[in-house]
Amino acid sequence: MKHLKYFVICLLGTLLLPGCYKDLGNYDYDEINRVQFSNFPTEKQYAFKNVDSITVYPKVTRTLAKENLSDYFLKWEAVVKSGSVDGKTTFVLDSNTLNLNYFVRLPEAEYTVYLLVKDNTTQVTWRQGFDLKVTSTTNEGWLILSDVNGFSRLDMVSTSGKEEMMVRDIWADSPLALRKGPRKIAHYLDMNEYSSGAHPVYFVADGGTVKLDPDDFSYDPLNEFMYEFGKWDPDFVPTDLKGNYSNFWRFCVGKNGIYAKNDMTSGSIYGQPLNKIKGENDYFGVAPAIGMTALYYAYEPAVVFYDTTNLRFVQLTSDLQSMRLLTAEEKYFSFQTGRKFVYMTGTLHDNDGMIFAILRDNADKYWMYGMKAGSFSALSQDKDSYFQIEAPDIEKATAFAIHPTSYYLFYVVGNQIHQLDMTSRRHRVLPITFPDGKLKTELSGEKITMIKFNMFILGDASKPVGIKDMQSCLIVGSENETTSGELGGHVRMLSIPTSLDQPAEVYRSYEGFGKVVDVVYRERK
Repeated sequence: MKHLKYFVICLLGTLLLPGCYKDLGNYDYDEINRVQFSNFPTEKQYAFKNVDSITVYPKVTRTLAKENLSDYFLKWEAVVKSGSVDGKTTFVLDSNTLNLNYFVRLPEAEYTVYLLVKDNTTQVTWRQGFDLKVTSTTNEGWLILSDVNGFSRLDMVSTSGKEEMMVRDIWADSPLALRKGPRKIAHYLDMNEYSSGAHPVYFVADGGTVKLDPDDFSYDPLNEFMYEFGKWDPDFVPTDLKGNYSNFWRFCVGKNGIYAKNDMTSGSIYGQPLNKIKGENDYFGVAPAIGMTALYYAYEPAVVFYDTTNLRFVQLTSDLQSMRLLTAEEKYFSFQTGRKFVYMTGTLHDNDGMIFAILRDNADKYWMYGMKAGSFSALSQDKDSYFQIEAPDIEKATAFAIHPTSYYLFYVVGNQIHQLDMTSRRHRVLPITFPDGKLKTELSGEKITMIKFNMFILGDASKPVGIKDMQSCLIVGSENETTSGELGGHVRMLSIPTSLDQPAEVYRSYEGFGKVVDVVYRERK
């Protein structure tokens, strides 16, 4: 045992001894060739599909000079930033070329575009990239529907790129341009973009209603509105269409009926008309508007209509199967009003949103009705929003709008816009400051054809950032009185001050349309 101990010690000493000597070996180290890049875009690039080309002239330097780039394999590729597009995550743009000159055919998405440089000797690949957003000119922006000598025209102020761009006469070669009596553009947003009816855009005209292609707003006869109904009434022309973001509810109303469906289920259709109270024998006439909160995340919100036959408010049941009388407490007014319908809209007032309606009595007096409307069919009367509207020339008004968050009523008389503070009851003819600095209280030489507020569903989740602020702008459509029926139409977006002591200002202005009928912002997720 003693001899074994000495043997182990000697063996360890022998093994450790070389570590005490200085390394006198002669070794050759070869420096690896490195590739460096310059002349790449430093900011995100924007490109319209099938319109733009992306051009990059990069500079590539090597730490170890080689004769030429033939010693390298070059490839340009676009990598989807999030998820996949058309089942792919990577798209090859070009190979064996240093300079990129690519006509954009990529699907619409956000990408990182890389130049890959592979050293054929070392098999090491180097890369450098830049950000690219591929979109279409009609991806997102303001849709402007106008009437040109009785026929339909659609233009768009595109916000798809880095700067606004006007896309003119989208239906120039479409049969939709021949539809008479343009009335409305309706745009639905869904919480689930993969639902059966994701992001539909509808065009309503006296000559027929159709769901447009979601990308370029083109026409497909299979998307005629009649195919969404179990039984189609050829005389039905919707006067209002609305949807609920959270529940995928869809509603439409016209002179001859009220219809509803839940679009969560693929192939869902509108059933029988609902403008009839259970237990009553007759269908009632219905006003051309749907009343519901504009708060996008309201779940199973109260949906209110106005019965023009019996002069009363009625409410859709939460199963979308029937109509009922309102059961909310009648603290300040009767839901059986006995007054004629004038106007109704939903807003973002209060915590859960509100419904405002204007009615006219037999003495031609105008009355404001306000109801708080929230989730789970909640509805209650608002004391401060029920009053007689005592404002100049209100009986001559041709268009109305209510601010989405401030208690302001706007109405049009001739070429002037009137403003009423619904809290103080103070009135004024709206003064407007134009880009040239001039202050005006009328659109001289023009006829105002529509006013409205566009309330956003996605808000700042939509691009460009800050677009949500424009829902507080009053949109004013007008046409030159001397060029009626031609391209003398204007769209102005007015920034409304918080005080009636300050003028409104023209925030945006566009022209070159027919008689402006409707303006809607087409949002994207």
